[in-house]
Amino acid sequence: MPQPLASVIETIKKTVTCWEVRSAPTATDRLEAVIARLELERVCGLLQDAFGPAAKAFGKPVKLEPAAQRIVDQLGGLRTDQCLFLKPEANGATAYAVLWPWTSDTTRVTVKIGVMDGAGS
Repeated sequence: MPQPLASVIETIKKTVTCWEVRSAPTATDRLEAVIARLELERVCGLLQDAFGPAAKAFGKPVKLEPAAQRIVDQLGGLRTDQCLFLKPEANGATAYAVLWPWTSDTTRVTVKIGVMDGAGS
């Protein structure tokens, strides 16, 4: 995983209110966590610093390129109220981050960060 992404994962783990971390505590190459919605703006800022602008912003429909759509499909899809960051890597892999606000509990947001190879795995 590229160093800026590992740094973002570490920063989120250490400084953001996480109700649940679903990835292994020692994982540095991926993160799946449930954060407090109050932390959303700060987490978005961290992700923008690492990835650049969102590939798909909250509330905006978007038609993704096939490679990006394969990543989204592997992650379980993407609704209009969700956000996606993508960053192609030199080795053909793509770093991703998704933010999924919960509809069942509006105080929570799931964040997933990781890297998929060109085949979507």
